[in-house]
Amino acid sequence: YVQVEFFVPTSDKRWQIIPGYAMPVVVRVWEESTWNEMPETDRENFSFLQSKNNKVYSIKFWDEAPQDWTNKWTDEKRDEILNNFNLK
Repeated sequence: YVQVEFFVPTSDKRWQIIPGYAMPVVVRVWEESTWNEMPETDRENFSFLQSKNNKVYSIKFWDEAPQDWTNKWTDEKRDEILNNFNLK
């Protein structure tokens, strides 16, 4: 697979993946055959987004937002990301 990781600044040291940043969203692109043959338990909690050209696009969000993101990260923000994901 190929993975794209998105980072946001945070001062919450419990959630820092790299100094000063947390990772709210990861998009992973799989070969469609790999995705289809893989047991769901091996997908590391990635959810299916879309498929195109024999690729499956999947997404994983952080389980809990850092303290300084609790007022910024909402279910609506998560849904907005999901609804705006569009392969061209």
